Amino acid sequence: GNPERAAWELAIDCFAGLQIAASQQVEPLRAAGCLDRQLTVLADQIATFALDGPIQAALTTEEQARLREWLPQLQAMCGALQAIPVPSTLVHGDLNPGNVAIDGEHLRFYDWTDACIAHPFFDLAPFIDAAAEALNTTGVQAELRDRYLAHWLPFAPIEVLQAAFRLATPLGALHQVISNQHILANVEPLSYEALLADLRYFLQRLFAALAAYQTD
Repeated sequence: GNPERAAWELAIDCFAGLQIAASQQVEPLRAAGCLDRQLTVLADQIATFALDGPIQAALTTEEQARLREWLPQLQAMCGALQAIPVPSTLVHGDLNPGNVAIDGEHLRFYDWTDACIAHPFFDLAPFIDAAAEALNTTGVQAELRDRYLAHWLPFAPIEVLQAAFRLATPLGALHQVISNQHILANVEPLSYEALLADLRYFLQRLFAALAAYQTD
Protein backbone atom coordinates (compact mmCIF):
# COMPACT_ATOMS: atom_id res chain seq x y z
CA GLY A 1 0.00 0.00 0.00
CA ASN A 2 0.83 3.67 -0.08
CA PRO A 3 2.76 4.48 3.14
CA GLU A 4 1.79 8.17 2.96
CA ARG A 5 -1.90 7.29 2.68
CA ALA A 6 -1.52 4.80 5.52
CA ALA A 7 -0.21 7.62 7.73
CA TRP A 8 -3.21 9.82 6.95
CA GLU A 9 -5.58 6.90 7.60
CA LEU A 10 -3.87 6.16 10.94
CA ALA A 11 -4.23 9.82 11.98
CA ILE A 12 -7.93 9.83 11.02
CA ASP A 13 -8.61 6.57 12.89
CA CYS A 14 -6.77 7.69 16.02
CA PHE A 15 -8.39 11.10 16.09
CA ALA A 16 -11.87 9.61 15.67
CA GLY A 17 -11.15 7.29 18.61
CA LEU A 18 -9.95 10.24 20.70
CA GLN A 19 -13.09 12.24 19.87
CA ILE A 20 -15.47 9.39 20.67
CA ALA A 21 -13.75 8.76 24.02
CA ALA A 22 -13.84 12.49 24.83
CA SER A 23 -17.57 12.66 24.03
CA GLN A 24 -18.09 10.83 27.34
CA GLN A 25 -16.11 13.51 29.19
CA VAL A 26 -17.82 16.73 28.07
CA GLU A 27 -18.94 17.77 31.57
CA PRO A 28 -15.49 17.24 33.18
CA LEU A 29 -13.91 19.12 30.25
CA ARG A 30 -16.30 22.03 30.73
CA ALA A 31 -15.69 22.00 34.49
CA ALA A 32 -11.94 22.12 33.81
CA GLY A 33 -12.43 25.32 31.80
CA CYS A 34 -12.67 24.02 28.23
CA LEU A 35 -14.56 26.58 26.13
CA ASP A 36 -18.12 25.54 25.21
CA ARG A 37 -18.70 26.18 21.50
CA GLN A 38 -21.47 23.67 20.80
CA LEU A 39 -23.99 24.23 18.01
CA THR A 40 -26.40 26.18 20.23
CA VAL A 41 -23.56 28.61 20.98
CA LEU A 42 -22.64 28.86 17.29
CA ALA A 43 -26.28 29.58 16.39
CA ASP A 44 -26.31 32.43 18.94
CA GLN A 45 -23.02 33.76 17.53
CA ILE A 46 -24.48 33.75 14.01
CA ALA A 47 -27.50 35.73 15.28
CA THR A 48 -25.19 38.49 16.54
CA PHE A 49 -22.47 38.12 13.89
CA ALA A 50 -20.96 41.45 12.88
CA LEU A 51 -18.96 42.21 9.78
CA ASP A 52 -16.30 44.05 11.76
CA GLY A 53 -13.20 45.88 10.53
CA PRO A 54 -11.01 42.78 9.94
CA ILE A 55 -13.79 40.98 8.03
CA GLN A 56 -14.43 44.08 5.94
CA ALA A 57 -10.70 44.22 5.21
CA ALA A 58 -10.67 40.55 4.21
CA LEU A 59 -13.73 40.62 1.92
CA THR A 60 -14.92 42.62 -1.04
CA THR A 61 -18.16 44.62 -0.67
CA GLU A 62 -19.93 41.96 -2.78
CA GLU A 63 -18.61 39.14 -0.56
CA GLN A 64 -19.76 41.02 2.55
CA ALA A 65 -23.28 41.25 1.10
CA ARG A 66 -23.27 37.53 0.22
CA LEU A 67 -22.15 36.62 3.74
CA ARG A 68 -24.95 38.70 5.29
CA GLU A 69 -27.46 36.92 3.04
CA TRP A 70 -26.13 33.51 4.13
CA LEU A 71 -26.28 34.10 7.90
CA PRO A 72 -29.95 33.04 8.36
CA GLN A 73 -29.32 29.89 6.31
CA LEU A 74 -26.21 29.09 8.37
CA GLN A 75 -28.30 29.45 11.52
CA ALA A 76 -30.87 27.00 10.11
CA MET A 77 -28.04 24.61 9.24
CA CYS A 78 -26.98 24.64 12.92
CA GLY A 79 -30.45 23.41 13.83
CA ALA A 80 -30.35 20.71 11.15
CA LEU A 81 -26.94 19.47 12.34
CA GLN A 82 -28.06 19.61 15.98
CA ALA A 83 -30.93 17.23 15.10
CA ILE A 84 -28.48 14.53 13.95
CA PRO A 85 -27.44 12.39 16.97
CA VAL A 86 -23.66 12.89 16.80
CA PRO A 87 -22.43 14.02 20.23
CA SER A 88 -20.40 17.13 20.97
CA THR A 89 -16.84 16.39 22.02
CA LEU A 90 -13.35 17.80 22.32
CA VAL A 91 -12.40 19.61 19.11
CA HIS A 92 -8.78 20.49 18.33
CA GLY A 93 -9.59 23.71 16.50
CA ASP A 94 -6.53 23.67 14.23
CA LEU A 95 -6.13 20.08 13.07
CA ASN A 96 -3.63 20.09 10.23
CA PRO A 97 -0.66 17.88 9.28
CA GLY A 98 1.73 20.34 10.97
CA ASN A 99 0.08 19.53 14.30
CA VAL A 100 0.38 15.73 14.02
CA ALA A 101 3.56 13.81 14.81
CA ILE A 102 3.77 10.17 13.72
CA ASP A 103 6.39 7.66 14.92
CA GLY A 104 5.54 4.25 13.50
CA GLU A 105 2.11 3.46 14.87
CA HIS A 106 2.31 6.13 17.60
CA LEU A 107 0.73 9.54 17.05
CA ARG A 108 0.75 12.78 18.95
CA PHE A 109 -1.72 15.58 18.28
CA TYR A 110 -0.35 18.85 19.61
CA ASP A 111 -0.97 22.63 19.71
CA TRP A 112 -4.39 22.52 21.38
CA THR A 113 -4.53 26.32 21.76
CA ASP A 114 -7.92 26.52 20.00
CA ALA A 115 -9.43 23.43 21.65
CA CYS A 116 -13.07 23.58 22.71
CA ILE A 117 -16.25 21.51 23.03
CA ALA A 118 -17.99 21.53 19.66
CA HIS A 119 -19.19 19.31 16.82
CA PRO A 120 -16.51 16.68 16.06
CA PHE A 121 -16.78 16.97 12.28
CA PHE A 122 -15.55 20.60 12.38
CA ASP A 123 -11.98 19.31 12.70
CA LEU A 124 -12.04 16.73 9.92
CA ALA A 125 -13.22 18.61 6.83
CA PRO A 126 -10.04 20.74 6.55
CA PHE A 127 -7.84 17.79 7.59
CA ILE A 128 -9.29 15.57 4.86
CA ASP A 129 -8.92 18.40 2.33
CA ALA A 130 -5.22 18.59 3.25
CA ALA A 131 -4.90 14.81 2.85
CA ALA A 132 -6.56 14.89 -0.57
CA GLU A 133 -4.21 17.65 -1.69
CA ALA A 134 -1.14 15.77 -0.41
CA LEU A 135 -2.15 12.41 -1.89
CA ASN A 136 -3.46 13.82 -5.18
CA THR A 137 -5.52 10.70 -5.83
CA THR A 138 -8.96 10.65 -7.46
CA GLY A 139 -11.74 9.88 -5.00
CA VAL A 140 -9.52 9.90 -1.92
CA GLN A 141 -11.47 12.71 -0.24
CA ALA A 142 -14.75 10.75 -0.16
CA GLU A 143 -12.92 7.56 0.85
CA LEU A 144 -11.17 9.23 3.80
CA ARG A 145 -14.40 10.96 4.82
CA ASP A 146 -16.26 7.64 4.88
CA ARG A 147 -13.38 5.98 6.75
CA TYR A 148 -13.70 8.64 9.44
CA LEU A 149 -17.51 8.46 9.47
CA ALA A 150 -17.40 4.67 9.90
CA HIS A 151 -16.22 5.27 13.48
CA TRP A 152 -19.48 7.14 14.16
CA LEU A 153 -21.82 4.41 12.88
CA PRO A 154 -22.98 3.55 16.44
CA PHE A 155 -24.67 6.98 16.43
CA ALA A 156 -26.33 7.09 12.98
CA PRO A 157 -26.40 5.33 9.57
CA ILE A 158 -23.75 6.30 7.01
CA GLU A 159 -26.16 8.33 4.84
CA VAL A 160 -27.14 10.43 7.87
CA LEU A 161 -23.50 10.87 8.86
CA GLN A 162 -22.64 11.98 5.32
CA ALA A 163 -25.43 14.57 5.52
CA ALA A 164 -24.03 15.73 8.87
CA PHE A 165 -20.54 16.06 7.39
CA ARG A 166 -21.97 18.11 4.51
CA LEU A 167 -23.60 20.49 7.01
CA ALA A 168 -20.53 20.59 9.24
CA THR A 169 -18.16 21.66 6.46
CA PRO A 170 -19.40 25.27 6.04
CA LEU A 171 -20.35 25.52 9.72
CA GLY A 172 -16.85 24.42 10.71
CA ALA A 173 -15.36 27.10 8.46
CA LEU A 174 -17.61 29.70 10.12
CA HIS A 175 -16.53 28.37 13.53
CA GLN A 176 -12.93 29.11 12.46
CA VAL A 177 -13.87 32.57 11.17
CA ILE A 178 -15.41 33.43 14.56
CA SER A 179 -12.30 32.07 16.35
CA ASN A 180 -10.04 34.29 14.26
CA GLN A 181 -12.39 37.25 14.65
CA HIS A 182 -12.09 36.97 18.45
CA ILE A 183 -8.30 36.55 18.28
CA LEU A 184 -7.91 39.65 16.11
CA ALA A 185 -9.93 41.70 18.59
CA ASN A 186 -7.33 40.94 21.29
CA VAL A 187 -4.02 40.63 19.45
CA GLU A 188 -0.82 42.66 19.62
CA PRO A 189 -0.33 44.93 16.58
CA LEU A 190 2.82 43.04 15.51
CA SER A 191 0.82 39.83 14.99
CA TYR A 192 -2.17 41.49 13.33
CA GLU A 193 -1.23 41.09 9.65
CA ALA A 194 -0.36 37.40 9.95
CA LEU A 195 -3.59 36.67 11.79
CA LEU A 196 -5.59 38.73 9.30
CA ALA A 197 -4.23 36.38 6.62
CA ASP A 198 -5.59 33.43 8.66
CA LEU A 199 -8.99 35.11 8.86
CA ARG A 200 -8.96 35.71 5.10
CA TYR A 201 -8.08 32.03 4.53
CA PHE A 202 -11.00 30.76 6.63
CA LEU A 203 -13.42 33.22 5.04
CA GLN A 204 -12.46 31.86 1.63
CA ARG A 205 -12.92 28.30 2.94
CA LEU A 206 -16.38 29.34 4.11
CA PHE A 207 -17.30 30.75 0.70
CA ALA A 208 -15.99 27.63 -1.07
CA ALA A 209 -17.90 25.36 1.33
CA LEU A 210 -21.11 27.34 0.86
CA ALA A 211 -20.72 27.16 -2.91
CA ALA A 212 -20.23 23.39 -2.73
CA TYR A 213 -23.20 23.04 -0.36
CA GLN A 214 -25.44 24.88 -2.81
CA THR A 215 -24.42 22.68 -5.74
CA ASP A 216 -24.54 19.29 -3.95
